[in-house]
Amino acid sequence: MEQNPHKNPLPIGESDINKLLLQGFAYVDKTQHVYEIVKLSGKYFLSRPRRFGKTTLVSTLNEVFKGNKELFKDQWIYHSDYTWDTYPVIRIDFNKSSTTDLTNYILDILKNIVVLYKINDLIDFTSSYDSIFRNIILQLHQKHNKRVVILIDEYDKP
Repeated sequence: MEQNPHKNPLPIGESDINKLLLQGFAYVDKTQHVYEIVKLSGKYFLSRPRRFGKTTLVSTLNEVFKGNKELFKDQWIYHSDYTWDTYPVIRIDFNKSSTTDLTNYILDILKNIVVLYKINDLIDFTSSYDSIFRNIILQLHQKHNKRVVILIDEYDKP
């Protein structure tokens, strides 16, 4: 049986929006829903059943808040009135964590954020990780004069 060259491969096990869009995987455009979420201001808790696209949604939100417009050139949001402002984003994915070393995992993520956003001199890593996290959020807000986006994936894994 000959394969249809116009069919995009299914993204089995892949949830990174960059890979899905840039490598031509099959993708159902949900960016209009992302737009509606982003246009509202506030805190959100999005729950869906397992294997139902939460990580892809978090990945999409991450790229939208980072202002990566060109990634979405074939998607609904690209042609919308979304302004593509950039925000400091803290993304924590607990799927990659180990329950035996959760504190060090969180500290490593926070250290990487500090380096990424160049706020190295402003954070004291001798305090508790919740205090460090709070301080990072405050420093990012002060540095960028914008709200800080916090995306947490697989929060229930640990």
